[in-house]
Amino acid sequence: QHAQVLLVLGLPTSTAPGYRAGTLQTGLILMGEAPLLPFATVSGSIGVGLTPRTGTLAKYENVFFMSFSGGPRIKLSWRNFLYADLFVQTPPFHGTGLRPMDDVDFTIDFGWMYRIDPRTELWVGIVEDPYPDGPALDVAFRVGFKTSF
Repeated sequence: QHAQVLLVLGLPTSTAPGYRAGTLQTGLILMGEAPLLPFATVSGSIGVGLTPRTGTLAKYENVFFMSFSGGPRIKLSWRNFLYADLFVQTPPFHGTGLRPMDDVDFTIDFGWMYRIDPRTELWVGIVEDPYPDGPALDVAFRVGFKTSF
């Protein structure tokens, strides 16, 4: 039953040539959450971003980006929840001939969340990257802590 808009600014990570973020990255994300059933909520986001081309890979870099995420959170008890999210984003590159860099990215994130207090949550989960398939690691374990002020 709430929504928020996030302005995202990414700082350059390197000035060396090659695979890097060599310029300021910007984005805008609309996030929301709504009750689905008495024991379940659904959350989601839609985002847009802009990153100017820079460096030795500039001819392959995409400038405009979009993303979408969504999924349910199921309440097991007063403070325990299971969650699952799908995340889809446009590719960072084009024309490289490498599917993991040229194709849309699709990620599944699922796990357990414990609500420490009304503003603080502990997240433990697994992130799977089933598409596009490539030589990189496709599964990651995630531990997160989220709080608000």
